[in-house]
Amino acid sequence: MDKLARRITPLTILPDIGAMAQQYRDLGFEAVETGEPDCVGMLAGETGVILATVDHMAADFGAAAVAPLAGRTIPYIYVRSVAEAAAGFTPPASVLAQVTTRGGTFEALIEREGQHFILAEKR
Repeated sequence: MDKLARRITPLTILPDIGAMAQQYRDLGFEAVETGEPDCVGMLAGETGVILATVDHMAADFGAAAVAPLAGRTIPYIYVRSVAEAAAGFTPPASVLAQVTTRGGTFEALIEREGQHFILAEKR
């Protein structure tokens, strides 16, 4: 069966990721470069986290949508279909932005009762 949700990864959004990336390295995580200096994956075994700057996120989603996320960690959920997954969020959920990112994924930033989510689909 082809499940809707494929994987979830924590995404931490910070003004600068340098110090936090070093903290993860000090804990034994390995950096996975994305080709973007303001976004890096950190892996340890089969687990990981994405670190991205506020500016990096704002370049795709817009500054107004990203501002409340600074200093927070939110779920970044890879899905089969963003449209199908977004439709599964019940009110009072709202789609704050939908974009095709510079990396080529189609993503939706969703807010529900103060919790933010990013749904991502490879096209």
